[in-house]
Formats: sequence, structure tokens, C-alpha cells
Amino acid sequence: MVIKRTTNTLVDGTKRRIAYYACGNWKNKVAAVCTSNSIRVENTNEYVFGKISELLTNENMVKAIVNKERVRKVNPTKKELEKLEKELEQLDKKKNKLFDAYEEEILSNEEFKERKEMLNKRTQELLEQKQPLLETLEDTVTDEIPYKYLKSILANFSKILSESTSREQQKKLYQMQSNYGKM
Repeated sequence: MVIKRTTNTLVDGTKRRIAYYACGNWKNKVAAVCTSNSIRVENTNEYVFGKISELLTNENMVKAIVNKERVRKVNPTKKELEKLEKELEQLDKKKNKLFDAYEEEILSNEEFKERKEMLNKRTQELLEQKQPLLETLEDTVTDEIPYKYLKSILANFSKILSESTSREQQKKLYQMQSNYGKM
């Protein structure tokens, strides 16, 4: 949707500019692509801003978003960490079998050193992969925002949004909020 402006001349001779949201393909290409589907900006903004304010004050929605975001970050990290732990356990078992084989003189000293070096190298790689995952889990636990705090922030945002007088102020608030959400 793009802004389309028209100028109407009133009976007394004054001109009035009216802004509409219109289909971008209709405005920038040809009318055969689609119809204008024009909607007055004032009515649309009032409706959209009202719905957004309503959503910001909806407790269930806010809780669902907060929980969903935490689950989205934590679950894959936990699964990857479990996978690495299992592989580390398997490597420990292989090391034990390797030592047993060496003690029973099934392996020569050179074979033992080669295999031991290979297992130690793989263990070190896994430990290096594990460290960032542990840091991620620690960060998500410490970054937990209490629901009451988040609720008060959203309520204040909704209040400021409803009190802002111009459409430009409201747009700037939404842009600041959406830019903050991308960080």
C-alpha cells in the first residue's frame, strides 16, 4: 500500500487535500494489474492504531509472545547441548575401551597414541562447540524480563501512543518500537 493524495475543490473555492492508502501496483504500474482499493488514511490509521493499542494491553497475547520467544531461543540450544553431551559420553567410552585394549596388549604403543590423539582432538572440538551454547543458555536465563515490568512498559507505550496528537508522532513511535524489536 502506498499513499495517494487527491485535491478536492469545495463549493466556497477552498482546496482540501485528502490522503488515501492505495494498492502500489495500481499506482505505479497499470490499472489492469489491480484496482486502487483506496482507503482513507485517517480512518485506517485510527483503526490500526486502536487495534495495536488493544493488543498491547492484552495480557494473554503478551505472555504468549514472551514465552514463545524464550522457548524459541532456549529449546534448540538445549537440544544441541544434549547432542554434544551424548557424543562426549561416547568418546569417553571409546577412550576406556582404547585403554583396555592397550592394557591387554591388543594395540601397539603407536596405534594407541594415534587413536588417543584422534579422540582427544575430537573431544577438544566438542568442548569448544559446547562453550558458546552454555553462554547462550546463561544469557537467556539472566536476561529474563519480569512480566509485570513488561506489562507496565507496554501500557505506557499504549498510553503515549493514544495521547500523541499527530499521525507523524504515532508513526515515529511505531518506528522506534519496531527498530528496538529488531535489536
